[in-house]
Amino acid sequence: MACLRMKAKGLDVCFHRLTALEGAVLGVRKTQLTPERKAELRMFFDRLPGKPWKENFL
Repeated sequence: MACLRMKAKGLDVCFHRLTALEGAVLGVRKTQLTPERKAELRMFFDRLPGKPWKENFL
């Protein structure tokens, strides 16, 4: 996946960038993704390693 490659290169990956990439793959704007697909992407994003900010707020 593109976001994993970006993360491996040290680039910032946020949920908004992930949804934009998914929209580009599907040929739609990220705002046109279904709520179900956004929920799947959110679960994937929340499982990505290396998010130290998250640990501070849990």
